[in-house]
Amino acid sequence: MRVLGRIIIGFVVFVLVLAVAASAFTWYTIRKSFPQTDGQIQVTSLRGNVEVIRDVRGVPNIYADNVLDLYTALGYTHAQDRFWEMDFRRHITSGRLSEMFGEDQVETDAFLRTLGWRRVAEQEFGLLKEESRDILES
Repeated sequence: MRVLGRIIIGFVVFVLVLAVAASAFTWYTIRKSFPQTDGQIQVTSLRGNVEVIRDVRGVPNIYADNVLDLYTALGYTHAQDRFWEMDFRRHITSGRLSEMFGEDQVETDAFLRTLGWRRVAEQEFGLLKEESRDILES
């Protein structure tokens, strides 16, 4: 009976340790996905100073020395806050949903590719003024 009791206690301890480890991993993974809202980040493509101040609701207010740095910071904060949505929309407009969701979306991809959204966007990008292209690339 003592051996069985030790096995049960060992099993319970193992399950508890496993549950604590899984909880810690989950907490760490979720926290890591949150945007960095304090401190400094070095972005090599910036030409001047940029300051991003988030209000009490987490909305970024961006102040920059020039317009291209402003748009770079805007893109950065969008990526911090909305990366999954941005990536999802990129896959939709390219007709590449099956890359994210599997074979069930191949028919949808074929339909979306016939619409030619990506092709039209690439053609229109070439028609933009240089200043507008620079802003979009920033």
